[in-house]
Amino acid sequence: MQGQAERSGWLFGAADHLMPSSGFYRDALNERVAQTRKQLDAATTATFEAAWAEGQAATLEQAIDNASREDAT
Repeated sequence: MQGQAERSGWLFGAADHLMPSSGFYRDALNERVAQTRKQLDAATTATFEAAWAEGQAATLEQAIDNASREDAT
């Protein structure tokens, strides 16, 4: 996450939406999301959750594009 609550939230939301509902990778995603949420304060939690909701609506193509951009926020 490192100061990028919006980007992290969006990417985690997209991954949650696009990933199969069970399996090793799902377990790893759930653990990383839980760890990230523990580090958030009130202000960044709101940013993270709003971006998460946007990521939930992402297509695979949008997720790939966003994840591959170095300057995404």
